[in-house]
Amino acid sequence: MSFFHLIVHAIFKSMLFLCAGFIIHNLIGNQDIRFLSNFFKFSPTILSCIIIGILSLMGFPFIGGFYSKDIIIEFFFLNLKI
Repeated sequence: MSFFHLIVHAIFKSMLFLCAGFIIHNLIGNQDIRFLSNFFKFSPTILSCIIIGILSLMGFPFIGGFYSKDIIIEFFFLNLKI
């Protein structure tokens, strides 16, 4: 269970870092947030990837992070032996 949670967390967190790197690359190395205003209008795919990654790390229902956290919490509260 914990390994599954580790893998899911690593996948979605790495997706967030890849999106951040893509944004910095397209802004030609500029990391000033003031220049980010119109970026998501021209790249909705990156915005959707960021939103999916954030929601998964929060444990939003029916996304990968929800299932890994739900299994761990269920076993913790029910005191089931693995």
